[in-house]
Amino acid sequence: MEIMAFLIAPIVILIAVYAICRTGVKPNGSILLGITLPSDALRHVDVLNIVKKYQKTCNLYIFVFLILLVPIIFLSRYFSIVHLYLLLWSVTLIFLTEKFFIKHFDKLYALKRKNQWWVGSKDIVSIDTEVSRLKNTFMVPAKWFVLPFGMSAAIAIIILFSNNLGLDAIIASISGMIMVAIFFLIFIAIGKTKTKIYSANTDVNITLNHVFKREWSRCIVIGAIASSVYMGALLFLSPAAVIVITYAYVAAIAAPGVMAFNKIRRTRNNLLHYASEDVYTDNDQYYRGLLYYNNPRDNSVFIEKRIGYGFNINIATIGGKLILFGVGGLGIAIWVGVAILQVYLDFFV
Repeated sequence: MEIMAFLIAPIVILIAVYAICRTGVKPNGSILLGITLPSDALRHVDVLNIVKKYQKTCNLYIFVFLILLVPIIFLSRYFSIVHLYLLLWSVTLIFLTEKFFIKHFDKLYALKRKNQWWVGSKDIVSIDTEVSRLKNTFMVPAKWFVLPFGMSAAIAIIILFSNNLGLDAIIASISGMIMVAIFFLIFIAIGKTKTKIYSANTDVNITLNHVFKREWSRCIVIGAIASSVYMGALLFLSPAAVIVITYAYVAAIAAPGVMAFNKIRRTRNNLLHYASEDVYTDNDQYYRGLLYYNNPRDNSVFIEKRIGYGFNINIATIGGKLILFGVGGLGIAIWVGVAILQVYLDFFV
């Protein structure tokens, strides 16, 4: 049972990485491997060869990292060692996945430059003032955050007046409020995302921006509510139940995100198919990476991914740097700190 608990999380991560890589080899409109190409270039033999090599590399990486999970079976007696091993395994997987994507991205971009396969303008343009004024009217109201903030506050009050809960309960309640606050900041950033032109048809532009903000704001609110429920449940559940609710929590966040992404992409592709004229943005150089977006001309913190699900973080902005390095660094610090504590408990107590 313990071995399965250790293996489920990394296997889910491998499935997610594989799914993300698969989205890169399937054309998303005119986009392939994160690069915009004319329709005839999508079937060019050199393009197909690069995509085929990327897919083979992806499959190889997934297989190798699956094999690298075998040592966990023999280390399951030492939770601390497994914890550190999975941290190293996860960081290495993310790093190498990013590196081999960039390698194939650069090859395809070089081929595009060589053949002059430019699509549309070189700059992202803003839509007219009236549509910009209306961009936030379609979002889920911010008042919905009263619910997760209220739940987190209620948990803190319960802990304050309880004599049976210790320091770990206080840390859990504070963590819950921090998580809800992070979701709220993401919600605000989505509201400030720069509106874009997808078509020469103004009605299509309004609708696509409407759908984008509505779906992702709804997803963020659901994530905030799920986080407050999850952190509260941790205080009262047994260790075995914590494992179950952790996977339920991940599913509660991931499922709405995947559904939102698919609905946005489906709506965009359907509307642009019937629009009289598509207006593409050819800013491929800013998407050189799976995890981030780097465009100093764009003030948006979050940009819809060209590959995978969700958003890229614009590391050219101050907010993007704080999220990527601040939150990421904090997460690794907490993981390492917990691992060190577990080493102490496993070998010195």
